Order: sequence, then C-alpha cells, then structure tokens
Amino acid sequence: MNSLAREIESLASTLQQIQRLSNSLESKADNSHLNNELDSCYSTLENLQLKILKYKKSLAGTSGSGNPIRDGYMKLRYLNDKEPIAEYKQQISRHHGSIQLQMQALGMVVAIVDNQKVQARFDKTESMLVQIAEAVRQRQKPVKSDQPTATGAVRGVLISGYVRPALRQVQAITANIPKGVVVAKPIMEGFERAVLECRERCQVLADRCSKDNASYRDTDFEIDVDLIGGTRNCLDNLLVGAEETSDLEPEAVLRVRDVFLIPTFLKAGNIQDVGETTDIARRWWQAGLATALNISSLVERLCVFQDQHTGIYGFLFHRDGAWVHSIIDDNLYMLKADWDELSDEDRLNLQVQTTNNNNMEETYRDQFQTGSRSLYFSSCKDQNEIWFPLMEKAYAKAHGDYSALHWGNPGSFQDKTEWIGPWSNPSSEWTPEWMQRLNHDFANPQLFWIEYKELLRKYMYIDRTRIFDSDWTVAQQWVTVEVQQDDDYQDTSFVFTLHRKSEIVISLSQLDSRYYCGLEGLYRFQLHFHIYADGDDELITASRGNYIGCRSVSAECELPPGKYSVHLQISATKLDSAQSVTEVIAKNSRLRRSKLLQAGLQYDIAHAKALGWRPLRARQVGRENDPKTKVAGEGSSSKSETTNGDARSEAEEDGEGEEEEKAWDAICAVGLRVFSHDPGLELEVVLSDELRALFEEEGAGSVE
Repeated sequence: MNSLAREIESLASTLQQIQRLSNSLESKADNSHLNNELDSCYSTLENLQLKILKYKKSLAGTSGSGNPIRDGYMKLRYLNDKEPIAEYKQQISRHHGSIQLQMQALGMVVAIVDNQKVQARFDKTESMLVQIAEAVRQRQKPVKSDQPTATGAVRGVLISGYVRPALRQVQAITANIPKGVVVAKPIMEGFERAVLECRERCQVLADRCSKDNASYRDTDFEIDVDLIGGTRNCLDNLLVGAEETSDLEPEAVLRVRDVFLIPTFLKAGNIQDVGETTDIARRWWQAGLATALNISSLVERLCVFQDQHTGIYGFLFHRDGAWVHSIIDDNLYMLKADWDELSDEDRLNLQVQTTNNNNMEETYRDQFQTGSRSLYFSSCKDQNEIWFPLMEKAYAKAHGDYSALHWGNPGSFQDKTEWIGPWSNPSSEWTPEWMQRLNHDFANPQLFWIEYKELLRKYMYIDRTRIFDSDWTVAQQWVTVEVQQDDDYQDTSFVFTLHRKSEIVISLSQLDSRYYCGLEGLYRFQLHFHIYADGDDELITASRGNYIGCRSVSAECELPPGKYSVHLQISATKLDSAQSVTEVIAKNSRLRRSKLLQAGLQYDIAHAKALGWRPLRARQVGRENDPKTKVAGEGSSSKSETTNGDARSEAEEDGEGEEEEKAWDAICAVGLRVFSHDPGLELEVVLSDELRALFEEEGAGSVE
C-alpha cells in the first residue's frame, strides 16, 4: 500500500509537469481539453489515495477473531466489494490514453516531458492496482480456525492454511500420498509432463499479451514494483531484518529490450561463456551450473518456452524428487540507477566519457545500463546473451527470492581456478603426439588433465553428477520421523523388491529448505543409511559420508533379484541461535505478512508429501505452546510428556539437563528414491509401531 501511494504521488508530479508545459506553449492552440483531462486524472488519483488510506487502516485493525492476518484480509475484501479498486485501473488507463492524444494534438515535444517516463509511471501504477485487486479477488473466505491467537502467529500445522486456495493445494498433495507399495515409473515421465504443463501455461500468457499488445508482467515476482516500494520480498528471505542484514542493493530494474542492443537467448558454442561474479556467496551456483552445462543442449531442455516479443520465459527445476516450473518476465536488476533517479551531485560526480553535454543521459545509459556488464546479478560474458541471468531469475523466483542464491554446495563442484601444474592447459608436457593420443585441445578451459598422484594430493573430495537417461526407472516415498537426542537409528525403514538383476542407485534426501528459508526450525540433520538383504544381517552397502552437505546421501551397487531393506540412521543437532517455526511466524506475521505467506506456502507444500507430517507437527506445535510439556531427550514421546505440574523427571530432580530436556523435539521429513533398470521395482515404507499407531490415530495423510 505504501509503495502504491508513493507511485501515485510520482504520477501526479509528472502530470503537473505536463500541465506546466501545456500552459507555457506559445502557440494559440486550445489546451483546455488537455487541462480538463489532467484535472480529471488528479481527481481520480485523489480518490484513489483516500481509498488506499482506508485499506491501510483496515489492515492495521486488531479487533475480531484475534488473528490480525485473517481480520485484515476480511476487511480488505469487504472494502473491495463495496468500492472495487480494480475500477481505478481502468479509469487511470483511460486518462493515460486521452492525455497522450491531447498532447499529440497540441504538438507538444514528447522528448521534453520524456514520454517513456510518463508511460512507466502509468504502467507501474496500473500494475500495482491489478496486483492488489487480483490478491483481493483470489483471497476467498478464510478457513475457520478453532485455534485463534493473540500473538499474530497462525497456530496449527499449516502456515498458509487459513485461506482456501492454499489449503486446497496442500490437500491435493496429501490426498496423493502413496499408501503401501509404490511401483517404479519411467524416469522421464515426470519431466515430460512438466514440460507440457509449463508450455501450456506460457502460451496462454503469451496469447493474452499479444491480444492486448502488451509485454508480460509477472505479478507473482514483480521485481520493479518490489524494489521501488521497498518491500524487497523478491530480494530478501524471512531472516533478513530479524537475524541478518541484506547486502543486495540493486539500483534499478529494466527489461531485456532496454538493456541489450541485440538480445540473443543463447549463441551457438557459447554454453561455457559464463561471466565471473565478484560475489563469492553466489559462486557455488555458477560452478554447479557450469559443470552441468557440459551436457549438450541442456539449457534448451530446461528453458522450455521463450518469447522475446512478450518477454515470457518458462524454466524447469528439480525439487524434492519432482520437476517444477518457473515462469518469469524479462525484467532484470541493474547495477546503476536510472538517469532520472540520480541527483545533480551524482550526475556531476559521474565519470561519463562524452564531449556533448546535451547527450549526457544517452551516454550514461550506453556506459552503465547497456549489455551484460550492466546487470547486478549473474551475466554472460557475451554482451548480448541473456540465458544465464534469466535462468538465475527463474531459480530465484522458484525459491522465493534472490537471497536463495547465497551460499551453497553444487552437486558437482568445479574449481573455477584451473589446475596449474604438470599436464595443465597449456604445459610443456603437451606435445603434438600426446594431444593426438589423448584427443585433447585447449578450446575448453573447463576441461583439463592431471596426474593421478596430483589429483589425490590436491583434492580431498570429488563429487560426480550422474545423468539418468530414459533406460532408468525411479520409485520414491517420503516419510516423517522423530529423531531422538541420543539414538540416531530409526525403527522406520524402507523395503524395495527387485524383480531382475540391475544396477541401482539409492538416494536419501531431506527437503530442500532453500524454498522456505527462515522456516527450517531449530535442528539440522545428518543422514546415513545401510542396505541389507531381507532377513539377512550382513551389510551389502551403505551411503557414502556427506562430508560437506547434509541434504542427501547416496549409494550405488548391482543387486540380484530379491527383497532388500534400507535402514535409516539420522542424527540431529540443535542450533542455539536458531528459531522455531512458531517463533518465526510470530515475528513476521505483521511486518512481513506477504513474505511469510509466500514462504509458508512453500513450507506447507514441501512437507505435505511426507507421510505422517501432520500428526507429528501438530504434536510438536502443541508442545511448543504448552508450558507444562516436558520433552525428554531419551525414550519415546509418550514417556516424555507430562501434564501434571507436580510430575518431575529424574533429571529435573537432580537439577541437571532441565533446559535440554524441555527443548528437544526433533522431527525430520526424508525421502528415498531408488533408481534401477527394473520397471517393476516396488518400494514401501515400513513404519515403527509407535509411529503407525500415531498416524492411524491422527489420520495421517489428511489435512483438516
């Protein structure tokens, strides 16, 4: 609301500039029609400002159910029903068209009033109105809750579940949680389905834009409005402002057509032409992507839709065992501010190389807002290539914000500083005979040779990216487990049946928390597993150690037909500086409500696929909100709960470990994927007796 109010003031100021110019015209042309249209537009803007003031007051209300989020949206919806804000978008659009016609009729010099700036002001105002109107329209009647809260936190299992659209989305996922045996599917099936869905959605948007003769504006990730308004939801995660400060400071946002002279998505042979970043926090992303891009045509397969005319691009990413799409517009963050936003002092201090003072603005744009070098985030080395910044933006949108690109571990790390030593590129060891013998050249600097002894000396760990083709199948299941403080072996396990001899790859993963950064909770988990033949105590193989990352571990082997058990070993570490999910919700429910809902929906969607998440999370929330609950770090949960204030554990009586026992309550959602060449492979979760009883009692797999 504040950003819209500021944009309206800027638009009004621009209109005043036009009116002053109109009144100063030396010609005898009748400018009364233009002035009347400007006055009418002023009136519309004043009414809109009053409406915004009403909306802001309604959102600040505290009376009602005790849940200010729900009450605010109910009031907002009521006001919109009485006085639809969408009508103002139409009125302002009509004013804009009429003002342009009157200006042309008067022969006003468009360059003086900067028609592009006027257009931008109208576009941003109209876009904000559409965004608010759409948000209100989609916010249907909130779900009734029997757990109101006076603290502003949405207490319960679902963070986003008080509005029906989010609830329906989560319900659809939980309804499809497999119960019992899962049969393997062709590995390409999910990818091909995601490609079709993404292309269909993109085409609908493109047709709509072509019909309206307009460029696409992604109102779900509108980085220009987000930057101008100062909300920064597209830049910062939930931790920024509470525990962290943001170092992301782009100065402007421009479309591809305004930055690149001859924009080209991907030039032939340029796949490794990725620009370096000075931000070490983002190098993991560039390193991982550069490694994967050694695969021919991978960029084209991941970008399944591109339309430069409307500015629509659709990308695919793999998330928690499934393909998801990310559809974006072509707005990109810039290093330097727009010329109009610079102060006179800033303009004087600029080292702009020009001999024509009347052309300073154009020269500034050429030097600071043209080509790949002008982008704030990643770019291609080629000054007109755009695939890399667009893919990065799609990744940021899929994960909620650009801060998701900070710090990580690429699945296959590529040392960006090349090997320098014997057999490096180039070195004296490379004779024409050796180059021919090893079929090597220096064309690709990312490929190099190194002696085995030097490899062992220089690199302690090496990750490998494995590519599965259409000959492979995959079966997967997700489950939620409790992790005890002093026992990391789980009674819950997985069983798979192989019907023919096959090479297999088994991967055990946690959920990717980059999608809901800030809501990870108090614990960090380390994963491990062991594989046994069913009924046999002899270990077949185990997952390799996860030396740096803890999100997934894997093992590879060849097995004959038979039934096999995968036993889980999961340990947890409680972080002293971390906040519980409930605490994060309470801190962000007022000041960063929209960001909380966005991250909360991703959190809910991710966990909804895990069998048993609802009852275990509900019990965890109950313990967090019950001051009488004691959670012991040893034994089952049923033994660790006390409802009688006089009941005390032995540790409490001894005066030792009281805080530790109260705090420990770790649950973790994990997924197992089994890749093989057996189309009939079967996978099943084997729950512990305690968890099975809890799930059946609570109705696991349903969201109420």
